Amino acid sequence: MRWWSDFKTGGATRFHEIDGGLNRMTIRRWERIVAESGFTFQSYELVPIRPVRRLHSWLTRDFFTSIVRARLVPTRPGI
Repeated sequence: MRWWSDFKTGGATRFHEIDGGLNRMTIRRWERIVAESGFTFQSYELVPIRPVRRLHSWLTRDFFTSIVRARLVPTRPGI
């Protein structure tokens, strides 16, 4: 939060108060929700935060992912 407040204004003091992000959902939970939804990934990309992209890995992905780009397609016809 301290780092975020250096770049943004708005008075947020907790992650859930920030508009447009930091929803505290893990990448694993997102993947599980998609797996249970009847959709599958056609494309999937975890975009790292630029200054720490060298540290971005499966171990750090929840902390160093800026955005998730995904294209979902129905697993079953008719969805």
